Amino acid sequence: MLPYRLPGMFFVPPDLVELLRHRATYQPDEIAFTFLVDGEDQQVHITNAELDRQARAIGGWLQSMGLEGERALLLYPPGLEFIAAFFGCLYAGVVAVPVYPPRKNRSLQRIQAIAEDAQARVALTTQAVIRRVEPLIDETPHLKQLRWLATCHVPPQMEDRWQKPPISSETLAFLQYTSGSTGMPKGVMLNHGNLLHNSALIAYVFEHTRSGIGVFWLPSYHDMGLIGGILQPLFVGRPNILMSPLAFLQKPFRWLWAITRFRATTSGGPNFAYELCVDKIPPAQRAQLDLSSWQVAFNGAEPVRAETIERFTEAFAPYGFRREAFFPCYGLAEATLIVTGGYAKQPPVIRWFLTDALERGRAIPAPEHAPGARPLVGCGQTLPDQRVLIVDPENCRKLPEGHIGEIWVQGPSVAMGYWNRPEATAVTFGGYVRDTGEGPFLRTGDLGFFHQGELFVTGRIKDVIILRGRNIYPQDIELTVQHSHPWLRPDAGAAFTVEQDGRERLVVVHEVERRARGHLEPVLQAIRKAVAEEHDLAVDAIVLIKPGTIPKTSSNKIQRHACRQGYLERSLAALAWWERPESEPAFATEGQIGEEYAAVGVESGTATAAARFGPGRKGLGHPQPGLHVAGDSPAGERAQFSGISTWEVPVSSSTGGPGAKAPADSGGSSSAAAPAAGDGKSQGPREDGHFVGVGRKEPQPAEKSDGWWGNGRDLEELVLQHARRLLRHRSEEIHLDTPISELGLDSLQRMELVTALEGQLGGRLPPEILPELETFRDVVHAVERHLLRRQGKPAPPPGQTGQVSPPDSWPEYTRLAERIKVLQAAGLSSWQQPVLDGEILPQCRWGSRQVVNFLTADYLGLGRDPLVREKIIRALEQWGSSSGGSSRSGGRRPVHSQLELQLASFLGAQSALLAGSELAIYSAVFSEILSPADWVLYESGYPRWYLAAALAAGATVEEFPGEDLAQLEERLATNRSRFRRVVVVVQAISPLEGTVVPLPELLGLKRRFGFILLVDQTHSLGTLGPSGRGIAEHYGIKPEEIDLVVGSLGTSLAAGGAYLAGAKPLVELARYGTTPAAQEVALSPLLAAAALAALEILEDQPQRLAQLQANSRLLRQLFAEEGFEVLGSPEVPIVPVVVGNSVQAIQLAQGLLERGVLALPVGHPTVRDDRARIRFTCTAVHSEGDLRKAAESLAGLRKAGRMVQGSPRTQPAAG
Repeated sequence: MLPYRLPGMFFVPPDLVELLRHRATYQPDEIAFTFLVDGEDQQVHITNAELDRQARAIGGWLQSMGLEGERALLLYPPGLEFIAAFFGCLYAGVVAVPVYPPRKNRSLQRIQAIAEDAQARVALTTQAVIRRVEPLIDETPHLKQLRWLATCHVPPQMEDRWQKPPISSETLAFLQYTSGSTGMPKGVMLNHGNLLHNSALIAYVFEHTRSGIGVFWLPSYHDMGLIGGILQPLFVGRPNILMSPLAFLQKPFRWLWAITRFRATTSGGPNFAYELCVDKIPPAQRAQLDLSSWQVAFNGAEPVRAETIERFTEAFAPYGFRREAFFPCYGLAEATLIVTGGYAKQPPVIRWFLTDALERGRAIPAPEHAPGARPLVGCGQTLPDQRVLIVDPENCRKLPEGHIGEIWVQGPSVAMGYWNRPEATAVTFGGYVRDTGEGPFLRTGDLGFFHQGELFVTGRIKDVIILRGRNIYPQDIELTVQHSHPWLRPDAGAAFTVEQDGRERLVVVHEVERRARGHLEPVLQAIRKAVAEEHDLAVDAIVLIKPGTIPKTSSNKIQRHACRQGYLERSLAALAWWERPESEPAFATEGQIGEEYAAVGVESGTATAAARFGPGRKGLGHPQPGLHVAGDSPAGERAQFSGISTWEVPVSSSTGGPGAKAPADSGGSSSAAAPAAGDGKSQGPREDGHFVGVGRKEPQPAEKSDGWWGNGRDLEELVLQHARRLLRHRSEEIHLDTPISELGLDSLQRMELVTALEGQLGGRLPPEILPELETFRDVVHAVERHLLRRQGKPAPPPGQTGQVSPPDSWPEYTRLAERIKVLQAAGLSSWQQPVLDGEILPQCRWGSRQVVNFLTADYLGLGRDPLVREKIIRALEQWGSSSGGSSRSGGRRPVHSQLELQLASFLGAQSALLAGSELAIYSAVFSEILSPADWVLYESGYPRWYLAAALAAGATVEEFPGEDLAQLEERLATNRSRFRRVVVVVQAISPLEGTVVPLPELLGLKRRFGFILLVDQTHSLGTLGPSGRGIAEHYGIKPEEIDLVVGSLGTSLAAGGAYLAGAKPLVELARYGTTPAAQEVALSPLLAAAALAALEILEDQPQRLAQLQANSRLLRQLFAEEGFEVLGSPEVPIVPVVVGNSVQAIQLAQGLLERGVLALPVGHPTVRDDRARIRFTCTAVHSEGDLRKAAESLAGLRKAGRMVQGSPRTQPAAG
C-alpha cells in the first residue's frame, strides 16, 4: 500500500498495473477512453477490459524479448495506440519514454538525443511512423541500433504469456523529457508512487467523481496530457474524451463543441488555449455551445493572465460558462504535474500589487485598478502531503509571506531526479533551507510569493521563455539566430518575450557584423525562417543593433532583462527594427464572410466586385476596409463561396472599366435585385450579360462547398491570396515553392491559413497532414486531394453532337465475342452458363451425364430436405407463390417477421431485415448512411456492383487487398480523418481463396480508426463456428462487435434472397428508407418459409455442420496427398486447387466432367492468369466416395498426361 491516503479515497493501488487490472476486473465493459479521430464526429473507443488485454499482449511481447528494466521510446501520433503501448511497457516492467514522432523531412536529432540519453533498446510505434523514419534512420546511429516494433502487429496469444513483473510504488515507470537545451535533454524519473500520488492530488483538488467526464486535447507525450488526460481518469474510474492537439489548433471550436456534446465536467489547458478560443470562435459558432456542464476549467503550464479569464468569461458566459469554473493551478514535470491549486467551483483569486514593489522583490497589495499596480492570478494553496516554501535563491533562507523568492517543493509527488545526471539531480532536487536544515526540496527555478495562503507565480530565475505552454530556453533560440546568417555576430544576441495586448510576443535582439552594409531585409528573413524551422515559433519582433552595443555584465554575459527594457523603451542602437503587424486579424472570420460578404469573379474581361449585404439591404454596397476583395486581384482570380442566396450583377465586357454598370467600388447605384432563395449552386456568366453569384451562409457542420475550379491556376492563386493576407507581403515576395518556414510562420499560423481555406471551400483537412505542409504548393495539393473532391467537367464544344455506333462494334462486345470463339473452338462454350438437372445434390445431370456436383453452395444439403419442402408447400397453400408487393404495399407476410426475428436471434444481432437480393440490401444501407463526405473500402474480388449505391451517394469507393491488412492500416492512418464516416466491407470467407478473414486484427483496426465494419456472411453462415453462426462464433468474438452482416439466403439456408443483420439503428435506417429494399417486391413467402425451416434444422441437427466441416478437411487432405496446391482454411467448404492458366483450367474442368466430376474453373480476369484454379465446394451430403472420386479424377488427369508439373497441357481435350 502507498504511504498516503487523501480524503475521499477508497481504493489505493500499489502500482499502475494494479490500477488498470482493478478497472478491468470491476468495470470491464465501461469505456475508458474515446478518441475523436477527426476532432468532431468519428469516434473510436476502448474499454477497461480491452485496454488491459492490449496491455497484457504488448507486455507479454516485450517480456518475450527480455526487455524488462530497459527503456522503450513511444513514438505515436495522437490516438488510443499510445495508451495501450504505455501500459504495455508498465505491464512488462519496461520504462516508457514518450516522444513526439518526427515530422516530414525533419531531422531526428532530438529523438536521437533522447534515445541516446535514455539508453533506449526498443522503439514502439505504428507501421506508418516506421515507414516515415526508415529513410532517415541511417543518419542517426543510435536510432539505427534500436529495435523498431509496430504494436499493431503483436503476435497472437501474447496476453496469455504475460506475467506481472516485480514492481512496487518505488519502481521507475517512465521518463518525462523536459525541453532542455539543444542536445542536452533531461529525463525526469517518475515512479509509480509519484504518478499515483499526483493522481490522487488532482482527484482531490478537482473534486472528481466517477459521474463526471473529461475532454482533453493536450498531447500524450506532455505531462499534462499523459497524467491529467490518461492516468487521472483511470485513477478515478471514469471515461475521458481525447482529441488530437492539431485538431484543436486547427479549429478551437472543436474543443468547446466536445465539451458541449459530451457534457464534460473537466477540461483545460495552457492560457493560450483560452485566448485562441476567444480570438478564433466567431459569435455564430458560439451560439451552438452549451458550456453549463463545465465545472473545472483548469489553466496551467504557462502564466495565467487575469485578462484571459475576463475575456473568456465575457465571450462564453452567454453560452453557459461560469467564471467560477476557472481553476488556475501551478505545477511542473519535476513534481509529476500539479503542485498547488485552489478550490473547485470557486471564483479564481485575482489580486492587485504595486508594480515597482514586485520588481524589488516585494508583494505589496494595492486597490483594484490602482495606478502603478497590476493584477496577478493566484495559483491556489499547498495541497495535502506537500510542502511549498518561498526561499531566497542566493542564500537558501526561507522568506516570509509577501517576499518574492524561489518556489521549493517537497512531497511524495516530487520525482526521483534526472536520468543518469547525478550532478543536475543534486542541484535541482537537493535544496536544503540554510537556517533550519529542512530538506531535501525540489528547487523549481520559478519565482513567486504567498499572500494570504495563496501562491502567486511571478516569473523564472532563468530566462526561460514560455509560449503556448512550451518551455523554450532562450539560449537555444539565440544559437539558432546567430547561425542563420553570416552577418550576425556570435554570442551577441538575446531572445525574450514581452507582453502586448495580453499576449506573450517573442523578440530577438542581435548585433550585426561591421561589414554588414545596406539592406538588412535578408538578415531579418533568415532569422524568421531559422526560428520557425528549428523551434516551430514565429518571431514577433527583430531588432538588429550596432556591434558592441548589446547590454552585458562585467563577466561578459548577455543581460536579457536589459535588452528587454531597451526594446520596450526603444532605446537600443538599432540598425533595423522589424515588428509583425498586429493591428488586424490575418483573415476575415467565417462569420464575417457569412454575414457580410459575397464575392463574384468573372474571367475573360468581365467585372469583378465584392458585395456586402446588411439586414434588409438590397443590392451591392462598398467593400469593408481592410479586407481583400476580388477587385484587388488581377483579372481572372476567383473567390467562391457556398450558400443559398443568389443575386445578379449587370456587367460589361471590360474588367472594371467605364462600361461596367454600377461597379461595387464606384459608389454608384446598382440595379442588383435583393437576394433570392436559390439552390446554393454557383453559376457562370449568362447569355444576357448577367453573372449569377452565390451568397454565403454560416456553414453548418455537414455543409460542404460545391465549388468547381476550372483550372489549377485559380486554386494556386487562391492559396497565395490567403498567404498574402496572413503575411501582409507584396505578391512578388512569395510563390508556390516558397518554403513556408522561410516566412517565419509557426504551426498555429499555418493552422490559420488552412482554416481560412476550409471556411471558403468547405470540408476539412486531416490534422495529421498539417505538419507536412512545407511549401504553398504542398497546400495546393492538399486542398486538391482533401477539399475539392467533387469536380465538374467542361461541356462539349458548342454545336458538337455525339454519334452512337452499333453495339456489335463496341470494344466491350468485341472482347466478349473473341472469348466465346476461343471457348467454342475448344468445345467448352457450355461452361459459360452450365444447365443442371436432377436431384442437384450430391449428384446431378449435365446433359446426358450423371456427375458428382461440386458446384453448389447448398452447403448443408437442405434444398430438398423433407422439412423444407413441407414448409414451402404450407406457405404456398397459405399465401401463394408471390408476395404481390413491396414491404410497404402489402408484400409482407407473418413468415417474413418470423424469419427476421429468428435470424437476428441466431446471429446475436439486434435486428434483421430481408430483401430480394444483396444488391437491394447494399442500396438500402448505403443510400441512407453515406454522403460525399464518406469513404467505402472493400476487399479485392468483392462484387463492385454491390457498391453502386455508395457511388451514387457520392462517397469515395476504393478497394484494398483483402489479404494485406497492413496496407489497409496504412491507408486508414493516412486518410481516415479526411472523411466523416468510413465503411470497410469484407467477406467472412473468400469464395475465390477459401480463406477466413482475420477478424480479430480487423476489429483492432476498427477500434483504432473508428469505421463501420460490414461483413458478408454468404459463405460462412451455416459453415463456420461450432453451431454454424458464422465468423464471430468461429473466433469467439461477441457478435455486436461487427456493425452489420449481410448474406445470401441461397447458400446454407436453401432459399433465395438476402438478409441484413446488426445494430438496430443501422438496420432501421435501411428498413424505413426510400431505397430498393423498401420499394422492391418483397421476398417470396415460399423462400422465407424455406429459410426459416433451414434455420430450425441447423439448430436441431448439429451433425450436419459437423459432417460438412469433416468433409471439407478430408477433401483438402486428399488433394494435398496427391501433391496439389490447395488454397484456403481447413474447415472452409470452398476448396480451390491451383492448376494453371485460364484456358487450361477450363480444359481441365472439361476433363473432370468426362470422369463424372463437376467443378468450377476460375480464371482471368477473376484471378491472375497464372493462378487459375478449379474450385470444389463441399457439402454435408457428399459421401467419402464422392470426395475421393474428385481427388482421384484430378490425379488421374495428371497421370494421363493432361497436367505437367501441376499444370495441364495446352492441347484441347479429346472428344
